[in-house]
Amino acid sequence: MDRCIMDEMYGNIYCDPDFAGNLLAVKNEHAPLMETVLRNCPTSFNRKLKSSTSGEHSLYKPIVDVLNSIKEAVDTVRKDNHLGTLGQAFLDHHAHDLSSQDPQMSHVRPDLVMFEGAQAAWETLVMPIEIKAKVTYLKVGMKKLARYAYGILSHQIHRRYVYGMVICRWAATFVRFDRSGILHSKPIDMRKQPDEFRRAFAGLMMLDRDGFGYDTAFSTELTPDGEVEYYVDLPEYAFLYDEAVSEPEIAPLASANYPTTDDNDASSQQGTVDRQLPTRRFKVMERLCHRKSICGRATIVLRIREARKRTQGQGGTVEPPSGHRTRRFTTQQTKLDKPEWEEVPGANDYVLKMIWRSPNKQPEGEVLERLGRAHGVPEYLWHSDKLKQGATCHKSSSDTCDTCHDITPIQPVQTAINLCNLNVEVMEEEKEGRNPQHAEVDTDTYTEELNADRAPRIYNWMLLRSVGRPLCTARDTRELLEVILDGILGYWHALNRGILHRDITHGNVLILIPEVGRRVRTESISQNSSQAPTVPEGLKKSEELLQKAVARISRGSRGFLGDYDLYTTHGGLGPWLFGQPSKRKSREPGSPTRDTGVTLEAGPRPKRHKRNDQSTLVAISNEKSRDLDLSQDLSRLPPIAPDGKRYKPLDFRTGAPTFMSSRVLQIGPGERFRQTHEDDLESFFWLIYWCTIQHTDPGRSPNDASIKFLGELDPLKTDWKNLGLAKLGILSKCHNGKIYKDLKSCENAWADDPILAKVIQQLGSHFSGFNDNFSDQYGPEDQFLQIVDIITKAIEETNSDGDTFNA
Repeated sequence: MDRCIMDEMYGNIYCDPDFAGNLLAVKNEHAPLMETVLRNCPTSFNRKLKSSTSGEHSLYKPIVDVLNSIKEAVDTVRKDNHLGTLGQAFLDHHAHDLSSQDPQMSHVRPDLVMFEGAQAAWETLVMPIEIKAKVTYLKVGMKKLARYAYGILSHQIHRRYVYGMVICRWAATFVRFDRSGILHSKPIDMRKQPDEFRRAFAGLMMLDRDGFGYDTAFSTELTPDGEVEYYVDLPEYAFLYDEAVSEPEIAPLASANYPTTDDNDASSQQGTVDRQLPTRRFKVMERLCHRKSICGRATIVLRIREARKRTQGQGGTVEPPSGHRTRRFTTQQTKLDKPEWEEVPGANDYVLKMIWRSPNKQPEGEVLERLGRAHGVPEYLWHSDKLKQGATCHKSSSDTCDTCHDITPIQPVQTAINLCNLNVEVMEEEKEGRNPQHAEVDTDTYTEELNADRAPRIYNWMLLRSVGRPLCTARDTRELLEVILDGILGYWHALNRGILHRDITHGNVLILIPEVGRRVRTESISQNSSQAPTVPEGLKKSEELLQKAVARISRGSRGFLGDYDLYTTHGGLGPWLFGQPSKRKSREPGSPTRDTGVTLEAGPRPKRHKRNDQSTLVAISNEKSRDLDLSQDLSRLPPIAPDGKRYKPLDFRTGAPTFMSSRVLQIGPGERFRQTHEDDLESFFWLIYWCTIQHTDPGRSPNDASIKFLGELDPLKTDWKNLGLAKLGILSKCHNGKIYKDLKSCENAWADDPILAKVIQQLGSHFSGFNDNFSDQYGPEDQFLQIVDIITKAIEETNSDGDTFNA
C-alpha cells in the first residue's frame, strides 16, 4: 500500500494558500447561519490546548474537545434549519482497529475519526485526523493520512474525494485527497489563530454531502441480516435506446443534498442532488472492478439491476450506514420511514462504469458510441460527465458542460519544497508507543510563485448493456477460444475505424452473459447494420475481410473486448472519427482527441490492474511504470530540471506487462516508439497462453511447473526488459515445438488439450518472427487473416470430428 501511495503522490501534492476560501466557504444563502455558528463557538482554545501539554497521546483529548465544541455549534444550526447533520461526534480511535476484508487495512488506525453512524468500519468513516507531537512531523502525518484516504476510497464506491486533517501539536493542516492528488492548506495554529481555525473547520462541517465528497446519486440500505447494499439513481434518458421489457419504476425525486432534519447523513436516506428529470433506481449487484487508488482514473465498474419498492407488508428494519454490500454489522437496527427497495426479479443486468477522465481526451463512451454495434464490441447505451442535474447551464440531455461538470479543483497552487512527495519512513503503528519518534522534515518553505501544474480530472459515467464474466470461468477450451476470437474481431472492427486499443488483458476480454428479458441475438452483425460507422478508404479492404471472417463463424458474439480507457487513434484518423455526427444524436464533437498516428505521444500512464485474489493462483503483478524504483533507497530521486523541479521520464507503454508484446517490454521509460496492431495481436497470444497455464482443475492446485511459468510472466520478479527477453524465449519454444512439453508439464485439462496446445504453438511461432519493421511490410489484413484463421480452424476442427474441448 505504501509503495502505491508514494508512487501515486509523487509530484501530485500541492498547497492552496486560500484553501478555506476556495473549498470551505459556505454558500451565500448560508452565510448568516455561519455567523450564528461562530457566535456559539469558543473564541479561544487556550484553556483546553495548554502549552504545557506534551507527547502525542496527551494531545488527543484536548483536540477532540475543541473539534466537537465547534461541531456541536454547527450541528445545532443545521438541525434548526432542517439541514440534518454530517456524521457523529469525533472520537479518539487510535487504539482500535477498523474492520476490513482487506488484510493490509485491518491494522491501520486513524488517531481521531468521525463515523456516519454507530458502526466503526472503513465503510462508514467520514473523516480521519492524524495527530503528531511536532510540526516537523507533518510529512509523516501526511503519509499516514494518505493511508486513511486510501482505505476510505477503497471501501466506499460513492466517495469522490476525502477531507482530513493533520494536526502537528496545535498546527492544523486541512487536506483534500481527490483524483488529482493531494491539496492542502498552510498550517493554522489553533492557539494563536483561533478565529481562522474556527471559520475553516466550521465551514468544513457545514458542507453538505455533495460538498464533502459523496456521490449523492448513491444511497444505501442495510438488510435484515446486516449486509449493506448500494443503490444508484440513473437518468431515465440513459435508457432511451435500450430494448426495455417492462415499464420502469421511477425513483423518487429529491430537491436537496442535505438530509432531512430527522436524518443523520449516515442514513440511507442521504439526500440527492437537485434534479427535475425522472430517474430509475438500480441495485448494485457486484463490483466488477474497483481500482484501489487515490488519484488517477480510479475506475469503478458495477453490475447493476433495476430495483423497485417493496410491496406493503414486506418492510424490514435497516441500519443506515453506507459501505461494501458484503460487510456485516451486528448493532441494533432501526426502522426506516421510507419504503425499502429490492431488485426486480428476472430483470436484466447492466454495467455502470465510473471513471475520472483526462479533459485532453475523448471519453471512452464517445469511442464506443461511434464504433456502433458490432461483433465483439460491448453494446453501448449512454455516457455523460457527471453534471449538476436541474442546472440551466446545459440541456437536459447534455453529456458535458464546462460550467457544472464534476472536475477536480484547478485553482493556482504552490508547493512546499520538502512536501512534493511522501517518500519518508513511517513506523509501524504497533511499534509507535505513547511518544513515537519520527523523521523530522522542514516543510515551512514554499515556492514563491503560484502555478497551474495540478492536472484536472473529470468524473464520467458510462452505461453498457453488455455484461461479461472472466475468461477463467469459461466452460471449456472451446468457449475460451470462441471468446478470444470475438475479442480479436472486435479489436479489428475498432482498428478499421482508427482506434488502437493498447490494453489487451485478462480483465478486458470477457465472456458475454446472455440476457434474460430481451431478444437474444444469435445472428452475426454485419457491416450492413444501420448503426455501423463508415470506414476510411485506406481500410476498406481490411473491413471487407473482417466481414468475411465474421460471416464465416455464423454466430452471434460469445465475448467482447471492453475497456477502451487507454485507446489512441492511428493513421491520422482521430479528427475523421470524432468529427462524424453521432449515430444517435447530434452533439458537438468538442476538441478532437489527440491523434498521434503510429508514433504515440504522451498518453495516459499505465493503469494498475486488480490482482487475482484466488490463493491457488499466482497473482499477476501489474505495477505502474516509473523510472523511480521505490523498492530501492528512497533518496534516489530523478534529476532536477532547469526550473528546479524533479521530473520522471514519461513511460509511453500502456497496459499490463504480463500481456504486453515482447518488443514493447524492451523499450525503456521516456523512449518514444511505434506501437502498432501487431503489438496488440501478440497480447492476445499472451492472453491465451496465460489462461492455459493458470487454469486449475476442480479440486486441484497449480503444480510447480504452472507456478514457474506464471512467474516468468510476473513483472515483480524481474524488470520489464528481462520480462521481454523471457517472452522471446517462450516464442522461440513455440517455433521449435518445445512448448508442447512445457504445456504438458502443467498437468491441467486446458494445457493437455491438443487443439489448444496447437493454437498456442502456431500463434507463438507466428509472433516469433516479429520485428520493428514488421508493420511497414504488412497491412492489418495480412496479420489478422493469419491469426483469425488459426483460431477459427481450431474451433471448426472440433465441430467436424465431433470432439469437445476439455473443460
